[in-house]
Amino acid sequence: MNNTEEIMSNTLPRNTLIAQTKALEAAGIAIALVTRVPAPLKSIADQAIRSASSVPANLSEGHGRFGRDRTHHWRIAYASANIRARTVLPVIVVISCLTASV
Repeated sequence: MNNTEEIMSNTLPRNTLIAQTKALEAAGIAIALVTRVPAPLKSIADQAIRSASSVPANLSEGHGRFGRDRTHHWRIAYASANIRARTVLPVIVVISCLTASV
């Protein structure tokens, strides 16, 4: 168990979804990455932070709901994760690599 997993297992309630735990870990990684983004590109970093925090929040809210309402929140979480994984984070990785080589 790595340090993040140990912290997560000690702070979250026992009935927490595995997906929510993983989403929180991914949010931490995303936020650590965006701290390297230069000032002119902060709007991209802000979008990454919003989507990173949206995923675990919607998973948690959906976990407490039933029926179509539950599915609705989980679809929002999926869409936020999808946007972050396919668009925002790859752009931030490229930016980080470019700024590191300068």
